[in-house]
Amino acid sequence: MTYQQSSPQPFPPMGAPGPVQPGNGFAVTAFVLGLFGFLVTWIPFFIGVFLGFLPDLLAIVFGIIGIVRANRVRRGMGLAVTGLVLGGLAFLSIFFGAGTVW
Repeated sequence: MTYQQSSPQPFPPMGAPGPVQPGNGFAVTAFVLGLFGFLVTWIPFFIGVFLGFLPDLLAIVFGIIGIVRANRVRRGMGLAVTGLVLGGLAFLSIFFGAGTVW
């Protein structure tokens, strides 16, 4: 029995890349800032207040923008809402004494 070797075939040409789906950078930013602010706000001796106030505030702003954008591009709603909730909880906890002296 003899085996016949097939002639080497070149790879088929690559097709055009698919359309690029727009992302939601505002949602990702809200999540990252909300998580950072939520974790940092609880550091005592007012360090958490100084390090967590601005990220918490920005997480709220970017979370709202991320939700509006998620309705348009259909991506990132979960991250935007999570960032908004984490940033909002951490921001409100500052007024209840988080980050102050234990």
